[in-house]
Amino acid sequence: MKTSTFLKDNAMSFFLFILSLLFTMPLLFLFKLPKAIIILITLTLLIFYIVDKIIYFYKRKTFYNTYLNTLNELDQKYLIGEMIHKPDFLEGKILYDSIYDINKSMIEKIKQNTNYLNEFKEYIEMWIHEVKLPLSSIQLMVHSDKREEQIKEQLLRIDNDVEQVLFYSRSEYAEKDFKISTVSLNKIMSTIAIKNKNIFLKRKIDLRTDGLDGEVLTDSKWLSFILNQIISNSLKYYDEKKDSFIEVSLEQENGLSKLTIYDNGIGIKKEDLSSVFEKTFTGSNGRERSASTGMGLYIAKRLCEKLGHKIEIESIFTEYTKVTITFQQDDYFNVT
Repeated sequence: MKTSTFLKDNAMSFFLFILSLLFTMPLLFLFKLPKAIIILITLTLLIFYIVDKIIYFYKRKTFYNTYLNTLNELDQKYLIGEMIHKPDFLEGKILYDSIYDINKSMIEKIKQNTNYLNEFKEYIEMWIHEVKLPLSSIQLMVHSDKREEQIKEQLLRIDNDVEQVLFYSRSEYAEKDFKISTVSLNKIMSTIAIKNKNIFLKRKIDLRTDGLDGEVLTDSKWLSFILNQIISNSLKYYDEKKDSFIEVSLEQENGLSKLTIYDNGIGIKKEDLSSVFEKTFTGSNGRERSASTGMGLYIAKRLCEKLGHKIEIESIFTEYTKVTITFQQDDYFNVT
């Protein structure tokens, strides 16, 4: 609270006080009081008025300055009610009580919404596990029927989409599910290769690996999902005119492990490259080739950040796409 603001706000009060003095002094003269007494009474009233206004001003200035400074420093503004003390003047008490009631109402509403979201999340996870059972059964039914390659491919696509929903629903609190350990990349890539075997064979895409006998610190389940999203994109955006291949390699040096997934597919246009990790971004490739959700790389990046990994992408349109995931090699693991 500034002094100038206070004076402007109390201008009417000052005016009325001066006016009352000007009205009172003639009355005192009418009663024929000594001039000295009239001056004493006037000065006493003036002093009491000024002292009262000074106390009034500093009480409010202390409270409102503390209130505003605390509010500006808070990241979570709704906590302001917990950070200030209840003042001893009327309008301050009204403000404090209002903030308390508003916060109480907001917290109750947030609690209701949180409970609903948790219930919905639990339902989604339960539904995903349930729907994966018939999907697995259908996959087994068509496994030996060579005429059903298209069905197998669509089933794999449904399975990937369902898995994507599951991991997205868990990604907000993924760190609670992390089990950080030394993980074999060979084992993870073998699982992904088997899962996508039919597409590799149908599209005649060669899978090459180099140095995957190395190990990294991570969560195997979440890394498997991340790598499967990247491999699925490479399979989806292959170039039919080339001898297509996907190369997965690992380099370990200077305390870092760098896993690279390189494909010689159709690549990504320059104007799309900076946005590929954004939520629901599909780009020109997604619009032209398939009904992409634009969520795969977004979730992959989100999970990498939570695991403490760094994920980067580079590409030249019509030539290649390269995704690099960087891991820490030491025991320190920066989970956010």
